[in-house]
Amino acid sequence: MAVLLLIAAIGIVTAYGQQRDAQASVGPTFAASLRFPGGNDVVTRVAPFSDEARARGLLPGDRLIAIDGRAIPYFDLDAIQSLLAGPDGSTYRLTVQTGEASPRTITLTRNSHYIDQAYAGSGLTFAIRSWTVFGFRMLDAVLALATALLLFIRRPTDPVAAMLALCAVPLENGLLFLWPDAGLALTGFSSVRHMLFLTTILIYPNGRFVPRWTIWLTPLIPVIELVSFQSTTVEAAIGLRQLLLFAFLIAAAGAFYLRYRSTPPGAERQQIKLIMLGTVGWVLFGLVSLVLERISAASATVAMSAWFSLASHLAGSFAAIALEAGILLSLLRLRLYDADSLISRSAAYTFLTLLLGPTFAATDKVVQVLSAQSFGENARAMSAGFGAAIAATLIAPLNKRVRRWTELRFQGEIVALRDDLPKHVGDLREFATLDVLLAGVLDRIRQGIRTRHVAILLRGENGGFHPLTSPGLTGETVLTWAQDWQPEPGNRLEGDRDDPLFPVRIRLGDEEPGMIGWILLGPRPDGSFFGKDERKALAEIAAPIALAIRIVRERDARMAGHIARNRELEERIATLESRLGAFRDSA
Repeated sequence: MAVLLLIAAIGIVTAYGQQRDAQASVGPTFAASLRFPGGNDVVTRVAPFSDEARARGLLPGDRLIAIDGRAIPYFDLDAIQSLLAGPDGSTYRLTVQTGEASPRTITLTRNSHYIDQAYAGSGLTFAIRSWTVFGFRMLDAVLALATALLLFIRRPTDPVAAMLALCAVPLENGLLFLWPDAGLALTGFSSVRHMLFLTTILIYPNGRFVPRWTIWLTPLIPVIELVSFQSTTVEAAIGLRQLLLFAFLIAAAGAFYLRYRSTPPGAERQQIKLIMLGTVGWVLFGLVSLVLERISAASATVAMSAWFSLASHLAGSFAAIALEAGILLSLLRLRLYDADSLISRSAAYTFLTLLLGPTFAATDKVVQVLSAQSFGENARAMSAGFGAAIAATLIAPLNKRVRRWTELRFQGEIVALRDDLPKHVGDLREFATLDVLLAGVLDRIRQGIRTRHVAILLRGENGGFHPLTSPGLTGETVLTWAQDWQPEPGNRLEGDRDDPLFPVRIRLGDEEPGMIGWILLGPRPDGSFFGKDERKALAEIAAPIALAIRIVRERDARMAGHIARNRELEERIATLESRLGAFRDSA
């Protein structure tokens, strides 16, 4: 694994020189009015790069047959570049074929200024575009290498982490630099890496096939890779491979959902949540990148295509970041219990975007149609203004409702703690004893906040503190900890990330002399500090709990006074009755 990481690092370091050489090599192609759009075929496809090429009838996707009569049987960039090279003003003959039509020959003129004309007025140059795309690719490579390195260092004995680390290592540039003829080896490694990744999906995160029937999906994995080498054409191979891969991913997604539902609450369930969140982000950003790439390919001008291409690469980088962050946070068990908050906020922003986007578009179109007769050319500007105004008006109420729904759906425990606990203690304070009230508070906090333990340190009438603890924690432990603790004045909620026993403390009541006590919370099960939403909920429940404790104490004090008074009255009545009986006996 260390050797593979070294090869990947070499590839990243040497990528600059490769990019510089690649950028210089495309000059003859653009000067010859051509560009290579790529595609899923072994033949060479070309597209027009200048107005002259379009005027001469060159179409995007035409198959390149020959240059100046010399046949081009397959894609060989060096050979093609040498044939296209020539001085400005010279001409050459290009033989192309559209679909199944007969080949045709067109004559084109070489001009090194075609590339400047294509990007004129766009705010970009070819160099800026190329180096920006290179920057995105290097960012992806560095993140992938960092992911593999962290998994290798932090989880050296975890087979799932090792498989994902091997999948993440970016070896392409390094292998080609060390071994220029490594094309076949690179293809083989790529296939192995794909098979490892698909296998990892089935056994994530503990290395077991759950449900058990997922083990029967493993024979499909090598078939997905081998089908590319058995089909008669590249298009057929890719189509069949995509069909099998889609069927596999649907089955794997169903199994993943069943695995999540069958996993009890805890660290493993949170791991599954985080990887699901990362995967959803990867899919969404990947779809955006794919759509932008298709728009770029279909753009009428090179300048417009360049901007969409940059946006596509940016979305692709976000997709990689989302997946790699999900893998790292999940397998390294970092901030596992922040998954619910991340999912809630991501869902809220997604739903809000989906609601406001169509609202703006529909309003813009309706107003534009209705005002076209009255305002003519100004109708478009007016419709855009109305659309933006309505969207701005709706954003606040929609944001409130969407956030409320996502909180209830993905953070139900915190919502129940924040909204229901004040009502619960408000009912208990009317009839329950102090011990019953505090036991209910401890139980509700443990249900709403994932914590190892929780305690309440209550001030007694003599000024000392009396601890009440959750299971697994003793009062002596709390009192021993409290001896070395000095509360921070003025803070209702204290946080100390370095405290292993009680990193969060919530003051009950105001400052002296009205302070009743403290709620002390242990760390999360994974040892991490509490998130912002949890701390906010804890701060909101402090006042209702303090009020309930004060009311119960006052009620108990009044009740104790009533009981003492009644006992005194009973004793007096008994004394009077005794004396009255003695008087009657003496009479």
